[in-house]
Amino acid sequence: MRAQAHLDPKAAGCSGALVLAQSPISPTLTIQVHKWLGDKLKPTVVTSDMKKDKIASLLKSFHNERAPGLLLISYETLLGHLALMKTKNPYGVIVCDEAHRLKNTETKVWKELITLEAKCKIMVTGTPVQNDLNEFYALLAFCMPDCLGDPKEFRKASMSRVVRIQVRYKRTSLLFSPSYSGVRQPDPQ
Repeated sequence: MRAQAHLDPKAAGCSGALVLAQSPISPTLTIQVHKWLGDKLKPTVVTSDMKKDKIASLLKSFHNERAPGLLLISYETLLGHLALMKTKNPYGVIVCDEAHRLKNTETKVWKELITLEAKCKIMVTGTPVQNDLNEFYALLAFCMPDCLGDPKEFRKASMSRVVRIQVRYKRTSLLFSPSYSGVRQPDPQ
């Protein structure tokens, strides 16, 4: 129940919902919003091919609306207008489509987006996360910034666990190896 309050665009003290997508914004996204929400919510769509003053006007009007709405915008357009995206109230929800773009804490996209406050952040991607602790940390830290603590401490703690597991695995595989007879063989000279 508590999570539903974060997703309600009319929740008190909320600046609406923000959906970040690849550029250009697919018309399918707007069609899906209409399919699922009908006339309850008309999204504000900001595209990179719009003039800067038009984008600024749309963003200002979105943030000044009485009832929080839904903003569809590309990563690149958002980065170009970040000052207008920061509001006095957090967003109700930020949905990041193609979230694999956020798997590196050193990228401009990650560093800038982490400054946007939201009651809830959702990441969607069709690209699998690699078996990489740095990527795992970046994705989780974006959604839940204080969850894993300092990145250096996280890596240190995680790597020590990984090394212990690898050592344990090597010992176990040695014990059950068909060539292991329990008697240490002399080293060939």
